[in-house]
Amino acid sequence: MAIGLAKLDLITVFVECVLYGFFLLLSIISFSIVMKRRRIKHLQSRGTLKILFVVLVMLLLATLHVSVHFHRTLSAFFKSGSSGAATEKINTIGKLDGILVSIDSVGYTLKTTTYYLQTYVGDAFVIYRVHIVWSGNKKVMTPIVVSFLTSVGLSIYVLQEMAQAARGDTIFESRLYDSILCFFVLTLFTNLGSTKSAAIYSAMLVVILILYTLKIHTVYLLLDAVTQLIGIVFTFVVIRVAIGVSTEATPPLRPDDEPESPVSLSGLEDKEIVMSMT
Repeated sequence: MAIGLAKLDLITVFVECVLYGFFLLLSIISFSIVMKRRRIKHLQSRGTLKILFVVLVMLLLATLHVSVHFHRTLSAFFKSGSSGAATEKINTIGKLDGILVSIDSVGYTLKTTTYYLQTYVGDAFVIYRVHIVWSGNKKVMTPIVVSFLTSVGLSIYVLQEMAQAARGDTIFESRLYDSILCFFVLTLFTNLGSTKSAAIYSAMLVVILILYTLKIHTVYLLLDAVTQLIGIVFTFVVIRVAIGVSTEATPPLRPDDEPESPVSLSGLEDKEIVMSMT
């Protein structure tokens, strides 16, 4: 039996809150470990500060996203009314579902903007690591950078269309469908050459692509969860590097060198960052 959109949204809020709590915990752990190692080894490198700044930005975006999502869900349930008349029950449920999936609200636009910003931060860090491992090789960097910039342009277009959306419009509307689909594809392309840990995020993007192509409403759950997942994956990498669990660091490769594995952590860390964190 198909689950209603209202029930699905409640499940989505619960899942995102759990993931946010996990992300918050990992963020605290990463800050604690990295700063402790800086004090013990008397490290003054700016590499760790850059990493912690990225973690902080991701945490702030994740906090904003889950807050907007929670507030939007509560507002939808209150706005839908609480009439006890049996004849109005179906209309009330339909109204609630419409509010939850409609993209014409400020809350939905803000939530989507936060998701895009989180994606920008994650993808930018992926590009940075690729730049380090390939020593800025233009043949390697150009496709990824073009993909990233194109995804940014598409997301801006989607947000503009959302701001002009009519009441009741959803993410499956024809004028938005292709742009949103292309955004997912471009983001997936950007992350495919990343580290092993990014495989989790890439796998999530593949599932999102499938569900969105089939227009299955479960995609709403994953879209809200992925904002937290991006931060979780990033802080997990930071913690592994900080405690020395990750692959031993190697210097950046020359442009004519091929990395032993394109998804290995070795060589993907800036030498300054690795030396200050291990």
